[in-house]
Amino acid sequence: MYLNSRFFYFLYLLSPPSPTLTREPSQTDVQRICLKYENCSPEWETVIQDAFNKAFLMASISQNIDFETDPAVKDFFGPSSLNYEYQDQIESVFAHVATFRIGCNPGLRADVECVDCSNNHTGTVAYVKNIQHPGPYPHGNRLEKTSPVFKFCERFFDDYMSLETKVKEIIDHGSKDWKLHLGSYTNQASIVLHEIMHANVLVSAQHGNRSISDIAIQVDDGSGDERYLEVYGPAMCKTLARTVPKRQNTKATFVRNGITSNADSYAQFALAKYVQTKLNGRYPDQPTDSTVAVDGSWRIMTPKLKMRSSPFYGSATSGNIGKQNYGSSSSGKELFPFTVPDYLPKCPNIIASAEYMVHAAQSEAKTWSENF
Repeated sequence: MYLNSRFFYFLYLLSPPSPTLTREPSQTDVQRICLKYENCSPEWETVIQDAFNKAFLMASISQNIDFETDPAVKDFFGPSSLNYEYQDQIESVFAHVATFRIGCNPGLRADVECVDCSNNHTGTVAYVKNIQHPGPYPHGNRLEKTSPVFKFCERFFDDYMSLETKVKEIIDHGSKDWKLHLGSYTNQASIVLHEIMHANVLVSAQHGNRSISDIAIQVDDGSGDERYLEVYGPAMCKTLARTVPKRQNTKATFVRNGITSNADSYAQFALAKYVQTKLNGRYPDQPTDSTVAVDGSWRIMTPKLKMRSSPFYGSATSGNIGKQNYGSSSSGKELFPFTVPDYLPKCPNIIASAEYMVHAAQSEAKTWSENF
């Protein structure tokens, strides 16, 4: 699901504050999500429901964000000077998801399908389709009038553990490095939280009537071989958050359609906050390096931003996603210079400046018009 990368390790000099658990929402705050299953065994239905419930818990722990001093914020949403216009939206997304509970009385319908992905060679684990319904749209947000279909491949059940089981395994038996490495804690609930971020009807109103997508950045190995790498996992999310355009008017576009619109940035932030509660307040700061390893060797990075809108938009995928080549044409796209911000640990592999490209801004992700 995530890229294999090498990492440099750095020590935080200040101990981060321990996150506190938030209160259980009152019954008037609770929003019911009615899961309707198709082609799922009773055992798989139980696994999926548990993953949804734990995803809601992770969102609850991620509320009351300290945008000034929390290292997780800087890691996954960038510095406060960059994200300040979107802090309310980030908090609103987590607060909203934290109110969800599984129930059908009446409950907002969300279809769940267990699907055969054996012919899909991208290593897909789960994905979401948003089915658009016709207007009118009372709040002016057509994304609110969609129905999500969550699709789970067999790998979700075979290759990943529950939140509690995975965290306990790493804390009880993992090495010191693995205990602080967020990538070692990937689990079913963090995958589900990633997919919830793609369900427009669940989060778009809190996100400024915008979809939360899967972002891809472009890396250049220096020989002219460019490829897009989707931003999954802690290393790639930190890379995205630590790329800062020089121009002021470009920063807003980058934050709006990049950092705060990437699904796994939300999932990794929430996972980091949950793991921190299990490490007695110690923040799982690894990996701290933002350089990206492609095919096992260090590369010079030239990031570009791309919003994915294929039918597998919203997928959580395996390490071979890094092998996908989305093309390198820059026709019709504007190039912007960017710099590595001061707070980023400097490494010989990190270049001080490069070119940053933004695709034509799309405020809404692609949806599919289908019948239930």
